[in-house]
Amino acid sequence: MNLNIYKILFSILLAVNVVFGAFDEEEYMFRALDLQDQGKVQEARDTYLVLYDETKKLEYLKESILLSTRFEQPNIVLSYIRDYKQKAKEGDLEIDKALLDVYIKTNNPTEALPIAQAIARQEDTPMIHNILGVIYASLGDLPKAIGEFESLYEQTQAPEALQKLVILYGQTQQYQKSVELLDSYLQNNVCEGDLCAMAIQIYAKAMQGDKLESLFKKRYNEEPTIANAQNLIYIYSLRKKYSEALKIASRYPFDPKLLFNLYAETKDYSNAYKTALDVYKNSKEAMYLGFAQLYRFETLPNKTNPKEVLPVLQDMQKAIELIQKDGVPDSLQKENLGLFYNFTGFLLIDLDLDIEQGIAYVKKALEIAPNDVAYLDSLAWGYYKKKYCKKAKEVFAKIPKESIPNDEELVKHARSLDLCQ
Repeated sequence: MNLNIYKILFSILLAVNVVFGAFDEEEYMFRALDLQDQGKVQEARDTYLVLYDETKKLEYLKESILLSTRFEQPNIVLSYIRDYKQKAKEGDLEIDKALLDVYIKTNNPTEALPIAQAIARQEDTPMIHNILGVIYASLGDLPKAIGEFESLYEQTQAPEALQKLVILYGQTQQYQKSVELLDSYLQNNVCEGDLCAMAIQIYAKAMQGDKLESLFKKRYNEEPTIANAQNLIYIYSLRKKYSEALKIASRYPFDPKLLFNLYAETKDYSNAYKTALDVYKNSKEAMYLGFAQLYRFETLPNKTNPKEVLPVLQDMQKAIELIQKDGVPDSLQKENLGLFYNFTGFLLIDLDLDIEQGIAYVKKALEIAPNDVAYLDSLAWGYYKKKYCKKAKEVFAKIPKESIPNDEELVKHARSLDLCQ
């Protein structure tokens, strides 16, 4: 696209000016400036194009280019820049930046690279190092990309720059460099967001979980804030040090869901039950009513007494009905629902409360996870209780043989099925 279209667009305006007098450059220039002050960028750009069309002064074309980059399609801006470069006797840094912007927006790293390199020779800024790093990375030149991001991080110490650098070190298998950088950063800064998640992965790959735990512990001891406590809890949980995590968590007003998970992991079933019930009462999330019943069952003095178990089952059935009513939006909740189905079904079967209904619940669990060992065992046990020996053995045969010796319940059921005729 060239400038002719703007001659047409403004021909009427120019005709009016001709009638009332000669073209007034100063008037148009002030009009363009006023439009810029008002934030009317497109109208200001159009006015500069009229100024350029009438005067052929390149400074007006330059202003129109710089304004165009803020809203115009990149290919149109590129046509203006080409017109400018054909007529300009000298290079212009601002125009080069506008051209670089066009190539970046059009995802053209090959054309963008020499322009970015030329700009870098004229100024050493974090922005140009970042742009060059991205360009080199997109072209597959990771060593040069690393060099640019190292300069960027040296200048800014910004976590975003560190994150990019760590990603590239990881892609080039330089895990030790990643760890050294993260060591230095985490000594003085809170671990948070995507960078923190990445740091944990890097330390894990470098087999340095002890070092990360030590860093988080030191940060927490020096500054026991909620953010530092969360990080320490996270690494404790990741390393299955749930008791240590719970000691820290209990000191802060954390989301009860966090405490519930820690109570469950430490087998503190009484507190897990109470906390899950509190979460349900406050949030009405039916999943937590289901979790509460799982751990309520674990607190029963006699788990084989139907009178004690029945109230638990009734509340679990209520939880399942509420979950089904609300819908199950994601795979994790489906997984939990399968667990609740099987829990209810197995107890109905095992305690001879309602074997047919128990089998129906277990079948629903198997619809969610067809190969789950516990669910297959429950269904086989239901058929066994109904004296459907052939069916029971067929279902139980789907359980991998290597899983049986390590599970007392499976061993017991296998022996019973062997005697089933």
